[in-house]
Amino acid sequence: MNAKITYLLSETAQRAQMAATGQPVARKQVIDADLPVTDLDVCYVHEDGACLLDCTASPNREALFASLPTGEATYGSYHFAAVPAPADIPALIRRGRALLASRKAADEDKEAIRKEAIDAAHLRAEEDAVRAFRSDPAARGQYDSQRALLAATGPVVDVSGAVPGGRAIYIRSHPDYDMISAEVRSRNADDLRVREEADARKEAAKATAISTWVTEHGTDSQRARQADGLLPRDEALTSMAELAFAAAGVPAKAEYRSCEQQSCSCGFDEIHTLSADAYAAWATVKAALPEGYAVKFYNNRECSDKDGYGDVDDAAALDHIVTANITIPFGPFRFEREIALT
Repeated sequence: MNAKITYLLSETAQRAQMAATGQPVARKQVIDADLPVTDLDVCYVHEDGACLLDCTASPNREALFASLPTGEATYGSYHFAAVPAPADIPALIRRGRALLASRKAADEDKEAIRKEAIDAAHLRAEEDAVRAFRSDPAARGQYDSQRALLAATGPVVDVSGAVPGGRAIYIRSHPDYDMISAEVRSRNADDLRVREEADARKEAAKATAISTWVTEHGTDSQRARQADGLLPRDEALTSMAELAFAAAGVPAKAEYRSCEQQSCSCGFDEIHTLSADAYAAWATVKAALPEGYAVKFYNNRECSDKDGYGDVDDAAALDHIVTANITIPFGPFRFEREIALT
């Protein structure tokens, strides 16, 4: 193919030509040359079909410089591949192309070796994970139509790599993939059955507790509706909670105003210390609480607008109410109530 090659004369070559011809000589020169089609792979093909090769651009420049014994020439802040004569430029391109091809082949070989090593490591990891999974009855996995994820111990997360207490890995290419996936599903199904059975036992215990409580403490109407299966569960639980809190000496539920206006400073914060007055109130309540209770304390900033559309941006201007959020056990239930301490 025919190519037009643009090049720059060095200062020495420019002076030599001017001395020889006695005429001004431009630094930029153009020559025509025949280049093999194989040189196209180092060229940039412009949208108009023209093939361009910038010998100053990376990575071409590095390859072209490396192919020249003379290295590079500088012109101001620019660096160029330097050749003794214009006729040497096609040879420069061919040598640069050969070097680029060699580098590309070497890079491809390195990538192939790297990929082979990664694949081998993954296969080893798969085998290790399968061996650990099969030897540990407590190990679990996740499964779908695309993959199985195994963890030798500890929780399973849907990522490859390390997980707390164990190691998780995707199993894709193991020869026993179908068998492993079936085992994953089987163990998960066993876990689900155990959870469902436990939930059923808890629900049966709750139903028995409600029936017993209604029989012993419910109103005539509640007992009649319970016998006919028409007593709302929420009503029974509310009555049970009232009795449980009354038996524990827990005061009535705290009442305070709040709003949802972002411009208002009302709201609450959990606190971990109490004033003397708040602690005195808490100590009285605490003395009668059953074992197994839990409590959290809060500082509540009460909204000043009784209509629920507060717009106070100064938290100090609001009334502050310290509350205790108490949870007490009652048979198979745990009832929660927030009471005021100040």
